[in-house]
Amino acid sequence: YQRIGETQRIATSFVPSARLFTSVTTSRRYTSSSRTGIQNSTTTPNNRNTKLFVDTAKMSTTINQESDDIRQQKKELRKKVKADLKLLTAEDIQSQSKQVWDKLIALPEYQSAKTVGVFLSMPQGEINTDFILQHAHDNGKILYIPEVGQNFEQSNMELVKVIVNSDNDEETNKPVHHDWPRNKWGIPEPPSDMPRELAQSGDIDVLIVPGVAFDSQGRRIGHGKGYYDRFIARMRQKNDSKSGSLEPALIAVGMEPSFVDIVPVSATDFMMDKVIFPNEMFTFERTV
Repeated sequence: YQRIGETQRIATSFVPSARLFTSVTTSRRYTSSSRTGIQNSTTTPNNRNTKLFVDTAKMSTTINQESDDIRQQKKELRKKVKADLKLLTAEDIQSQSKQVWDKLIALPEYQSAKTVGVFLSMPQGEINTDFILQHAHDNGKILYIPEVGQNFEQSNMELVKVIVNSDNDEETNKPVHHDWPRNKWGIPEPPSDMPRELAQSGDIDVLIVPGVAFDSQGRRIGHGKGYYDRFIARMRQKNDSKSGSLEPALIAVGMEPSFVDIVPVSATDFMMDKVIFPNEMFTFERTV
């Protein structure tokens, strides 16, 4: 894939060049940007100056399976970023979440989407999705919600169409998922009594993707189970659009500690079409 960032920085390969050997830091400095209307600033998202060293020379696109080196680099990056995310207060999470969703709902891709895949937030250390779930629901969009089930090591993730009694939701004035059962990680999942309509290739227009860390070239790592990469692969397997675009559009969202310089990736990792942070947004052009 070739990606062109909104700053006109070009990602010429699936993974970074060896010449980009660098230290990855979760304390990235932000500068002014016409994309998001950010004022000139040299403040950092956090003051902890946590640094990781990623040997980008070992990032190879020729392998079909993740190497031990890449796996270890991802493990270290997850550990550092998760530690920073845990330091965010509830007020930090609400404030940063609102900034992200304000950017997302202004996107033409979201506004024109009839169907949206949205994850449900973990109890802590993750962007809060309650607002975007309610916004999509109120604006008549069909929602698809992740379901992993009980076999966490073997099961593929599915996205299930949300079918609810809207009258009951309006009466209680609560989110559609407020009384859903929770899985191993404390994340709500569709109840067993809800009709189970699974997303098929072509059903979802926009997929909002979570993750632990992202960079300015559209690279992403999650929690290490591969649920989203496998799901995206299945959705796109039979959905090569003749118009030159692929569905679903992949829009990653994250909070400030998740923005790092370089994310280590392997050949099976999907790159995002957009990455949105509270003070930054990156858009990439994609070749089918």
